[in-house]
This record gives sequence, structure tokens and C-alpha cells, in this order.
Amino acid sequence: MNISTVKNMILTPAVPIDNDISTVKLDYVNDVDFPTDFRLFIESYGSGRLFDFLVVFNPGSSDENLNFYKQLQYIDEDFIYLKQDAPDLYEFTISISSGGVVPFGVTDNGDYIFWLINDIGCPDEWTIAILPCREQELEYLNLSFSDFIYMISDNRLSPKSFPKLDVSNRNRFDPMA
Repeated sequence: MNISTVKNMILTPAVPIDNDISTVKLDYVNDVDFPTDFRLFIESYGSGRLFDFLVVFNPGSSDENLNFYKQLQYIDEDFIYLKQDAPDLYEFTISISSGGVVPFGVTDNGDYIFWLINDIGCPDEWTIAILPCREQELEYLNLSFSDFIYMISDNRLSPKSFPKLDVSNRNRFDPMA
């Protein structure tokens, strides 16, 4: 699957918000890039919400609630605190390294959507993991970013924690500033 298929399902906004991410990296120190399909998604759609339910964090957003780097920092701080109180509660680590997970979105219900970094040097091979709100275990999906978005839009995927999407919202993208 590629971003073109997603764009055929979900209309792009006439004027995407904060969509210039041509020079950003996931990790500048270690020269780690974002997955290509995620980068193309942000360049096409900008900041916003999919399906009236899922916010995708944007590294180019000026809004800290939408900004990828701010959300990575906040979510990481939350999990550090949670792990201090209950070290055995979560079996994963938020880390930009092989075997780590990195959040790229959140649902209205508080479910976090992560990339599972299989190989730090191959971001296009990273897969998806979902942490349902009030759960400790990740739901692993062997899908790329664009496959994940497409399959939800096409009603071929319904993660355990997601509600059944209203038909009118399956192809919806709402820009957010």
C-alpha cells in the first residue's frame, strides 16, 4: 500500500496546515528519518484529525497538542512516571531505537498509536502498535502507516479498542491549526 491509495480514499484539504516537513527528522542526533508514507501523508494533509476520531501528530505543527516532538516528550514523561510506580506494568519502552515504540497519534478515547521500530535504519519497515486506554498490553498490527490508515478507512480493520466508525466518518480528514 502507498499514500496514493490513501489519497484516493480520503480527500486532501485544499490548504493543508503545517505541512512543510521537508527538513525534519525523527532523531537529528542519530539521523533517523520518519517513514516515507508518514512524511508524504503530512505533506499532503498537514495537521488534523482522521475519521473524527484519530489525531496524527505532526512534526511541523506549531500547536503543542498536535506537535509530534512535544507529544513524544509528554507521553514519554507519562510512561516514565507510570513505570516508576509499577515497573512491571508495561513491557515496552518509548525509545527511538530498535525494539522501541514511538507514538504518532492518539484517539479521542485516549488510545495511543505507536510505530514499533523493528530496525532503526529502516523506517519504512516499522509496523503499528496500539495501546488501548486503561490497558497495559500493546495490540500489534503488521501494517505500515499507510496500510493502517487505508484499512481503517476501507473498514477492513477494526482494532480492539476502536469503536465502530460511522460510515460518514470513514473518509474524513479535518484540518486542525
